[in-house]
Formats: sequence, C-alpha cells, structure tokens
Amino acid sequence: MSTTAPTITVVLATYNGERFIEEQLQSLLDQTRQPDEVIVSDDASDDATIEIVDKYLVQFKCLTVFLKNNTPKGFRKNFADAAAQATSDFIAFCDQDDVWEPEKLAICSAHLDDTDVFMVVHQSTLIDADGLQIGIFHQGIESTQKIGPFSRDLWSVYAGFSTVVRSSFFKCLPFEQFPRDYIAPQHRLAHDRWTHAMAQICGCTVEIAAPLVRYRQHGANVYGAGTAKAPALKSRSALAAKNAAYIEYVDDLTDILKNLSNSSLLQSPLCDRDRSNGILCQAAKEVRNRQDIYKSFRIYAPLLVVRNLLNGTYQDVVTGNFRKSSFLRDVSSVVSP
Repeated sequence: MSTTAPTITVVLATYNGERFIEEQLQSLLDQTRQPDEVIVSDDASDDATIEIVDKYLVQFKCLTVFLKNNTPKGFRKNFADAAAQATSDFIAFCDQDDVWEPEKLAICSAHLDDTDVFMVVHQSTLIDADGLQIGIFHQGIESTQKIGPFSRDLWSVYAGFSTVVRSSFFKCLPFEQFPRDYIAPQHRLAHDRWTHAMAQICGCTVEIAAPLVRYRQHGANVYGAGTAKAPALKSRSALAAKNAAYIEYVDDLTDILKNLSNSSLLQSPLCDRDRSNGILCQAAKEVRNRQDIYKSFRIYAPLLVVRNLLNGTYQDVVTGNFRKSSFLRDVSSVVSP
C-alpha cells in the first residue's frame, strides 16, 4: 500500500457539447471526493461549449487546464493528448454528455492505494436524452471484486467513461505510436482499448458492481451501449481485410511490449512478461489461422474451418470461452455466395 493518497485527474474531451455539458460539469463539482486536477480538451467546437466550460472551470478548487484545439484531432487523439498532460497518479475519463453520481470518485478512489491495481471500472445507468433511466450497463460486471492480469477476454473493452486508470499508461508512449485500432484500423487505438490492454498486462483491475455514471443514449453518441447482434454476412475478401487489422494490432502490441521492457509499468510484481508474450503469440496464431480461411481457395475453406474448430482457434486465448460468433461468421463465409 502507498503511504500517500493517490491523486486523480479528470480528463474531459469536448466537441460541440452545449446540449448536455452543463449537467456533466455540475456533476463533477458535486463530487464528494473532488478531483485533484481537471483537464478539459475541446476539439475545435463551434457552438457554445467553450463559453460553458469557461464559466464552470473557475468554480473548481483544484488545478484546471483548458486545452483548445484550433483544428479537430478526433476523439481518440483528443483524449490521449489530454491524458498525457495529467499530473495526477490516476486519470478518470469523462464524456461530455453523461452525468456522474456524487460518490463516483470517492468509491473508485477507495481502491487506488492498492499498488497492484492499475484500473478501476464500474457499472452505469443508461439514460435517454431527457435523463430518464432506460436500463443498466453492466459491462459483464456481476460483483465487486479485484481480478488479476488477463482475467477478461483479450478483445473486450470497458467503456472509457467508466474507468479510472493509471496516468503512466499515457506517459510511456505517445499516441502516434499506439497500435492500430483493430475495430477502425485507419485510426490509432482509442484510449479505452489502450488502457484495457495495458491494465490486463500490468496488474489488477477492480470491478465495482454499482452504477456510478448515468450513461446518456441520445442518438448522436460516438459509441453507444448497443445491443448484441448476429454476425453479418460478409464476403471472404471483406473478412480478410477486417481480420488483417486484428493481426496488425497483435503484432503492434507485441512489439510495443518489447520496446517498453524497461518501463516502470512492466516492473509490476504481477506483470508476467513471458505469459503476456505467450498470450499474444497464441492470439496472433489464432487470427492467422482464420486468415487462412479467407485467403484459401473456396474448396479448401470448409476443411480449414474444421481444422480451426479442432485446434482451438475459436476459443478465447484468455478465458477459454468458445467464440460462437467467430465460428458462425467463418461458417457463413464458406456457405454464402
């Protein structure tokens, strides 16, 4: 345990957020455990967002920083660049259209003096544009618990607004060197996917089974809570292009860990670099096994699906769970025109 209480920076990225941002900023002011620093980074808004932020920042009793981008960076770089300027031990990411419960930082901070903990994450309440509750966003969190490295699906992610993470994740590597995002490979990895990957490698995550943010669904979210969908039918060439992004991501992350071998992040007692490399190597093998299906002559593709089913390609490399959607997607690619 540390001898001094860890500090927290709230990093809030804004862009044309005038509709909801006042409620969010007021919820930050209403925190029972106030942040030690607030960084707002505006991505060249052309509405009243900047004026609203200016009005609220003077009310905080902590260090405040207001970054104003002359040209838009996009939410990924906007968040990452702002996070890199945080002076606290931990970062609490904040979206402009949500509302924080008053006890959010107090509840999360109770776990931060544990030096094994690299990330804290919680459930959220889903609300509509008018603030009415429409559900709970569980994120697979069923109980409050501390879980060790690589305890969750390698390809999963906790929504950024629901996480408190070590700021050192954004000190060790500039955004331009992040891996490519396997969901949107034309971009670098988003801040929440980056921290999920690094937290899994470096140490423990605390999951809190309590909704500490009201997560607004208003039709204009960059990403919303969404619902599970059946895998869409795609051509084998389209699947090959999509799968290539997963291959590039695993290769990028493997190289990054090699280059960060002397980083203090990887000196954590819980960071098992041999295990991490083994998991990433196995993940790389599995995505390449699937690529064989999409690149082969169609006559051989069914045999390759069977091969992958028998050799464990469709089992998650961390949890061992069967990836039904991946299997069905590959079967569909074989039988569809």
